[in-house]
Amino acid sequence: MKVFCGRDPLREALSAIATALPTRTTKPVLETVLFEASGQSLTLTATDLEVAIRYTLQGVSVESPGTCLVRAREAADFVHDLSDETVNLEALRSSVRIYGKEDECELALADVGEFSGLPDFTESQKLQLSSEALVAMLERTAFSAAKEIGRFAMNGVRAEIAADRIRMIATDGRRLSLVECPLDGPLEKSAKSDINITIPIKAVQQFIRVLSTIKEVITLSVSPERLSLQTSSATILTRLLEGEFPRYQAVVPKEGKNVAECDTKTLAQKIRLVAHLCPPEQPVVRFKFMSNSLTLTTSSPQRGEARAEMPVHFMGAQEEVAFNPEFVLDGLKASKRDTIRLEFNDRTAPGKFHLNENHEYVVMPVVNE
Repeated sequence: MKVFCGRDPLREALSAIATALPTRTTKPVLETVLFEASGQSLTLTATDLEVAIRYTLQGVSVESPGTCLVRAREAADFVHDLSDETVNLEALRSSVRIYGKEDECELALADVGEFSGLPDFTESQKLQLSSEALVAMLERTAFSAAKEIGRFAMNGVRAEIAADRIRMIATDGRRLSLVECPLDGPLEKSAKSDINITIPIKAVQQFIRVLSTIKEVITLSVSPERLSLQTSSATILTRLLEGEFPRYQAVVPKEGKNVAECDTKTLAQKIRLVAHLCPPEQPVVRFKFMSNSLTLTTSSPQRGEARAEMPVHFMGAQEEVAFNPEFVLDGLKASKRDTIRLEFNDRTAPGKFHLNENHEYVVMPVVNE
């Protein structure tokens, strides 16, 4: 195999591939990338057996077609720091030579026969959605997914797809993000019209990484156990999470008797300011609403106390509610609006933040301070 291609496209492909690699593994083959050169294309494939990605570069110069398997991170790191605008890849007897005009490296070859590649996939349903819309939905929900290992269905993002719209939900049991978006085209008819799946958080991060630099309509294909995302240059295949997703509908408040409208940036700045003195064992900021003002307070025997005020538009009785400041800040980061809306009933009820159009964020209050 001998290939000549642009550095930047190869750098982008290797960067995307590297995110599919496991952080720790006892199987060295899972730390490799498969190069396949033919015609005028170079295809890169990597997998950790849960998520697999195939990335194809078009318009490359293939002097000699072939395949080779090398360690992915070393290849990505070398190409990332290579100064030449073009890169040569040449498979030798026991290594692959990656070089420019002045710099080069040789990576040891691995046994191609040990590489599993993309698993078999037979779709049962598929739909189309713009890459920008999918990235926005994933970014607005993924931060609420459970981080702790072993939370099963809560370690991912739930996707509920009906005939003309898609809804995504993520929760860790203390907060919940929910966003809806219309489909670019109708869901293909099948015996089962609706799709309800849970996407692992690693696959979600991979989707965001690959889609954040493109603007095109992508295809999602679903089978009983897997999900495939296809762009013009990449295919990502992931296992779906098993287990029952929490019945979130009962957690989302219909409406609150207390409603506050706040400037998004000011609220975030005031929360960050007060949160510096939060007790580390249980971060909590108290929100005290008046008719046209909000007072934020916190206190800690070890650190002291802090207080901040800001103007708000508040409808309801004078009320105080406490939240984990990190949770609220995570939601505000996901908002693209100048003003956000918060609804709640009392200090023991969850707060519902309206962060964007068709985007709700529910945060449980801190009651036992």
